[in-house]
Amino acid sequence: MERSERKNKLTITHLLAWPVGVGLAITIARGVRWLRVTAWNGIYPQSPQNFELTEYDLAVTFAYGTCLILTVFAIRSRNFWKSPGKIILMIMGLMCLIDWLLTSFASAVIIYRFIIAPTPEIASAPMVTDAQVLGIWFENFAPSIGYLFGIPLCLFILIRSKHRIHWKIVWIAFLLFSTLMVVTLFGNFSRFLILRPKYYFEIAAGFPAIAMLIALLIDLIRKNQIDWWTTVACTLLPSLWIAILWVKLFAS
Repeated sequence: MERSERKNKLTITHLLAWPVGVGLAITIARGVRWLRVTAWNGIYPQSPQNFELTEYDLAVTFAYGTCLILTVFAIRSRNFWKSPGKIILMIMGLMCLIDWLLTSFASAVIIYRFIIAPTPEIASAPMVTDAQVLGIWFENFAPSIGYLFGIPLCLFILIRSKHRIHWKIVWIAFLLFSTLMVVTLFGNFSRFLILRPKYYFEIAAGFPAIAMLIALLIDLIRKNQIDWWTTVACTLLPSLWIAILWVKLFAS
């Protein structure tokens, strides 16, 4: 019992590993961006992109690194399915890995097809018209497949977890977010919505972000036991969403 309690407490090991995980995530993100920008610049040299990570990229990578390193500790700890925070960190950690892997794969395919070994037809074409991977435009490949994977993941969590109804709503909000993103990426139905398309992602991401804050507030009001995993997950991720929304509304 004592060993289990120690694993579920915030320790110096977690605090030391945290910046290491974020640093590793930034390194990986730089490599992934290098591949993506190399692919883009190779097929669209008339509008080249910068290889440096933007402030938005760094903010997202910070969240990715935090979720990944804490997911490692969460999986090693006991009572994983009893902690909403551990589940949220796992969702984000898995989506992070999927995003990096799929982006790298799609970029590598484009680099090979259009830069390393282009066919005579591609080499002689005046402009690129088929920068697709498995029928999906290469920059939409990672989110399209990634959010599609998120639907069964969220359904599994919704069925597997035994939390109170306000946390069930959080899992439903994650499911709704993934579904909305799949719909707009595959069907492009967002143009029929009243919401401006440029805010589509931010509005969709708001569902789980707000649901997390409400669920955390309910537990605080009811004085339910809240572990530090849940506190970190339900403050970090909504804060990131608020920052992204602020930049989109007032700084773009």
